[in-house]
Amino acid sequence: LAPAPLGRATFAGNVLEGGHVEHWFVLFCAEWYDRCEEVRRSYASAAGLLERAHNAGAVLSLKVRFGEVNCATEKVLCNEQGVAVYPTLAHYRDGARMGVREVVGQSLEKEAVKARKWFEASLQTPPQVENLPSPSGHVRVLLRAAATLAALVSMVVWLTSAGSELRRAARLSDSSVDKSAARPGGRDRHSVESILPAAWADERPKLDL
Repeated sequence: LAPAPLGRATFAGNVLEGGHVEHWFVLFCAEWYDRCEEVRRSYASAAGLLERAHNAGAVLSLKVRFGEVNCATEKVLCNEQGVAVYPTLAHYRDGARMGVREVVGQSLEKEAVKARKWFEASLQTPPQVENLPSPSGHVRVLLRAAATLAALVSMVVWLTSAGSELRRAARLSDSSVDKSAARPGGRDRHSVESILPAAWADERPKLDL
C-alpha cells in the first residue's frame, strides 16, 4: 500500500481516534520543497516493505500504517501537530504521539537507512506509562460508585452527629424547665395559679377551719 494521504478531514479519525491501527508513521512535508520529494520516494518504499512485513495475515486491525500530509495545503494541520521543519516524520501509537524525527543535514542514502532503523525500533518499543489507554468503562463505573458511596457515608455521619446534638440540646432544655418548676415558691405550670396574676393569689382571703 502507498502512504495514505491525510488532511484535516481524515487525520484525527484515522491517526488519533481510529483504533484499527496500532502504529501510524506520518510524513509532514510541502510539495514545493525539492527535498520533500526526494524523501517521499524513499519513505514510500520503506512504507511498503514494513506494512507487508508487519500486517501479514491481519484482518480486523493493522499493526502499522504510513501516511503523509502535504503542508502546502494543510498548513493548519501541520501547525496543530507542531511541525516546524520539512520534512518531519512523526510516530503515533494508539492515538498518542510517541516521537518525532526531523530529516535535516543528511544525505538521502544515510537518511533512508536511519529512518528505516527508527521505524523498526519504534515498532518494537513498548508504550510508555503516560501513553497507556485510560481505564476501561467497567473501572470508571466502579470508581464513580466508590466516590458516590463515600459521599453517602459522609452524609450519614453528619446527620448522625447533628441528631445527637439536637437530642442533647432538647435534654438540656427539659432539665432547665424542671429545675425552674422545682424551686420554692415556684408555681406548677399545669395549675390554675399558673394562668392567674400572682397578685390575685396574694390578696385572696384565707379560710380558717
